[in-house]
Amino acid sequence: MAKTATPTVLSFETLPQARAKTEAAATFLEQKLQTYVDALRLLMAPQRALGRFVGGKDAVGHAERAYNQLCEQFRTVCPSYGLTGNSPDEELGNVDTVTVCYPWEYSHVVKNDKESKSITLTSPVRWILTYKSAYSLHQFRQAVSGSGERATRDVRQFVVNALAMVQLLKAFPKLTEVLADLHFRVVYEPLPGLGSLAFATIQACVTSQRPSDELLLMAMRFSGVPAFIELIDLDSIRTLEDPLKSKFEALARES
Repeated sequence: MAKTATPTVLSFETLPQARAKTEAAATFLEQKLQTYVDALRLLMAPQRALGRFVGGKDAVGHAERAYNQLCEQFRTVCPSYGLTGNSPDEELGNVDTVTVCYPWEYSHVVKNDKESKSITLTSPVRWILTYKSAYSLHQFRQAVSGSGERATRDVRQFVVNALAMVQLLKAFPKLTEVLADLHFRVVYEPLPGLGSLAFATIQACVTSQRPSDELLLMAMRFSGVPAFIELIDLDSIRTLEDPLKSKFEALARES
């Protein structure tokens, strides 16, 4: 489940201001992340980890190990998506080199004494990093949940693309170190309601929080849309630490 803090006491009157601040900060964070990912694009090419298995021409020493790990993981997660565990070689041959970041989404049931409704919540500080495919993350969620059209070929490709990204980042951990130095931490974890597949998730250096259910219900009644973006925790911005500064301070104390 997306990381949340204890709900801040908000009112419906103060919600617009809180959302405006969140939107401004979230836009800034997403633009910075996209800039970094674009700059690292060549280093994130799937051929660097999987070599000939994704159409690479140069020999890659660890490619066979990465391939075997990906195939094993693919067979493990297939039942979550109603897929057969046959070889993903065709999908590997179609892995795109374009990297994309999708906002982290999850479903939450909001309720009070009178009503209960499902709402889609989006984190403004967390994203899924993968390779571009026919399905976006939202379309993939709809396809596997049965709420949208399902093309088995596209479901398989989305899963393989996500696994390929994980293999790339694990094969080159210095990429995650670079992102961490830029205040974006990479972890591998499944998304709520999306089976056992562990995605490459990027978490910004600040946190977000979900308002109370009562406030979410009020917002839904006002907008008519069963969706909401978590609010960035302003305290986490005020207490933001710089890893480089912290390291220098530690070295200074030791000397």
